[in-house]
Amino acid sequence: MDEQKTRHYFGVCDGHGALGHKVAEFLKVNLPLHLNKSKNLADEPVEALTSCFRDISAKLNSSSKIDVSLSGATCVGCYINYDTLYCCNVGDSRAIVGSYEKHWEAHQLSEDHKPSVES
Repeated sequence: MDEQKTRHYFGVCDGHGALGHKVAEFLKVNLPLHLNKSKNLADEPVEALTSCFRDISAKLNSSSKIDVSLSGATCVGCYINYDTLYCCNVGDSRAIVGSYEKHWEAHQLSEDHKPSVES
C-alpha cells in the first residue's frame, strides 16, 4: 500500500488585522512544508502537529519580517492518518464534520482558543 495515499492534511488560515492576510499566507506556505519534513508525523501525529505549530509560530515571529503586533491568523487543520482523523487549531476557527442519516448533522471537531476559555 502506498503510504502517501493514505495520509492527508487539510487546513484553513484566517488572517485578522492590517497584515493578517500576510500571516495567513505565511502559514499556508510554511505549515505544509514543515509537516512534510516531520519524521514522526505518521507514528506520533499529536506530537508532530503540536511541534509543527510551535515551530511555525516561532519562525513567524523571528524571521518572517511580518509585524504581528496587531495582526495574526487563526489556523485549523485536519490530518488524516490511514483511518484516524486528528484535528488541530490555534484561535477560534472551527472544524466540523457532517454526517447523514435521515438528515444532516454537524459535529464539532475542534474547540475555540480565545481569552474567555480558561483551558
